[in-house]
Amino acid sequence: MYADKIRELYEKLGERELMVLATSEGTAVTARTVSVVILDGKFYFQTGLNMTKARQIAANDRVALCRDNIQIEGACRQIGHPFDESNQAFQALYKKYYAGVYGRYSPLEEARVYEIKPSRIVLWGYDNDKAYRDHFDCVRLLYQREYMRTK
Repeated sequence: MYADKIRELYEKLGERELMVLATSEGTAVTARTVSVVILDGKFYFQTGLNMTKARQIAANDRVALCRDNIQIEGACRQIGHPFDESNQAFQALYKKYYAGVYGRYSPLEEARVYEIKPSRIVLWGYDNDKAYRDHFDCVRLLYQREYMRTK
């Protein structure tokens, strides 16, 4: 069941999304919108090494992404410059969907690609006006639907 449900979720998301990325270091928590591409069940974005999010990820690789009613938690790691040969798939999608950002920022020396491997995804939804949450445990490959109780 997990495989079918997670495939449906990724089909809903498509190859790109503008998502809110939350990062933290010590007691500081920050959030901002990032341009995300989605490849093989992972989420990718780029930023400069001198940006707050890059510093926070270096200190704490646990991050969260959010779009509408979808919440994603996972581990984030820096995987090199956007033009590195190993990042060709990222580069092609990023250029396709975010051409302006790609042209302005990808060539910069400090630009880096970050990969988020999800560990947990929660999706809120409604089934015949009954609220539920779909829980995806991406580590143990488990899926569960939880209906919200009413009074």
